[in-house]
Amino acid sequence: MGSSLHARIKNSIKTVDAIGMPGSKKKAMAVKSAGKVMASVFWDADGILMIDYLPKDQTINGEYYANLLDKLHQCIQRKRTGLAKKKYLPPRQR
Repeated sequence: MGSSLHARIKNSIKTVDAIGMPGSKKKAMAVKSAGKVMASVFWDADGILMIDYLPKDQTINGEYYANLLDKLHQCIQRKRTGLAKKKYLPPRQR
């Protein structure tokens, strides 16, 4: 983005009426985006079971994934008691 265009956009932010009533003028603020976010979402036919957000500057490795599955199992025990009693086979170790 050119610097003149950036300056025009920045200067075009005007005071706005915060809740639609006269006299309650506030200046609009430009807020920087959070950037990229990694989320692991687990759901079934009844809805979302768990959402986990990966901390910034962390990668998914075996230890993180194993802990995530443990948290999911605890969540299933809490939210879907009928499913918690079913057995599952973990992936084969290579």
